[in-house]
Amino acid sequence: MTEHNARAILKLRELFSFPETKPDVPFDAGGWLQPENAEVLKSFLSINTQVVLEVGTWYGLSARNICDIAPNATIVCIDTWLGSFEHIMAGMRVSTLFEIFLSSCWDYRQRIVPVRVDSYTGLKISNHFGLRPELVYIDGGHEHRTVYNDIMSTIDYFPETIIVGDDLDWPSVAGAVKDTTEATGKKVYFKGHCWWLE
Repeated sequence: MTEHNARAILKLRELFSFPETKPDVPFDAGGWLQPENAEVLKSFLSINTQVVLEVGTWYGLSARNICDIAPNATIVCIDTWLGSFEHIMAGMRVSTLFEIFLSSCWDYRQRIVPVRVDSYTGLKISNHFGLRPELVYIDGGHEHRTVYNDIMSTIDYFPETIIVGDDLDWPSVAGAVKDTTEATGKKVYFKGHCWWLE
């Protein structure tokens, strides 16, 4: 790992880390990672990948998958673990989301940094500490403004990174992706619900 990434990971771990003991909640393999998403991620990741930044991680299914695809990478997972608007409106219990994530990703705790803040703050902190991820995977909130801001902040803070995202089947997400390409001139590619920018 490059020196600046190693320093950034260390600083992030000083603020955000796994607890000393595993939470007493069951492992949950649930989440959302379509075969197309895994295929696209695999095309960009390798044994040489150092750092991946994930915006929105839920129970960590995609983070664990990324760890397996890129066995030498550290994954910085940004999430509030409070659920999104649609989860709260549906009456979903979200009080133990973070503990379920920690339990489900326990075997990967040396390689995952759980940054428990909103996406804008997490991206800003990561950039402030000098993190330079090779890939940013955006799979957080589905509202147009949220997705647009996540993409534009990523482009602003990490202009050299590959940006991959999920949920193109949501009209709000598709609209946000379209608006960012019009604002930046970047070209978008997609496979199933997965999208990525050139």
